[in-house]
Amino acid sequence: MEHSPTSRQSVDALTGLYTWPEFERQQRAAAARVTRHGGALGLVIFELDNFSELSRRLGTEGSNDMLRHIANLLERNVRVSDVLAHWNGPRFAALAPALDLHETTGFAVKLRRLMAEYRYDGSGLISGSFGVTEYSPGEPLDAFTQRALGALAHARSHGGNRVAAARAAQN
Repeated sequence: MEHSPTSRQSVDALTGLYTWPEFERQQRAAAARVTRHGGALGLVIFELDNFSELSRRLGTEGSNDMLRHIANLLERNVRVSDVLAHWNGPRFAALAPALDLHETTGFAVKLRRLMAEYRYDGSGLISGSFGVTEYSPGEPLDAFTQRALGALAHARSHGGNRVAAARAAQN
């Protein structure tokens, strides 16, 4: 299973998802496959909205437990081929092989709805902001990631609890 890490160095101790360095390794391999053989590769980067407020209310132990529950919710609702990572704090990422921008946006909408419907003890509404993009074969991976981060920033700046997508510039 792509999203079930097994090596200690590749696993985030808090959530059990991939660490960011392992996610980047998986991203390089997936991008190389798309560049070499064609196909699509989607990227979703997302953050829990108002995490600082939730953290203050729940305390460190409670907010860490909530992150573990969110990670488990994500793992139960992705495809075997998807790659999940806990980047840091309230930020997560998902690599979606074989999904184009439209399909990846639909995937992100599904994840946003799942989070919005999930209730963690004492937390109230859990919402997230999502940035989505599709890999353009041969582009630098930094550009791919930065585009998703830009879409995430757009979602957050427009009130959060939404999905924003960004398309690669055409040459």
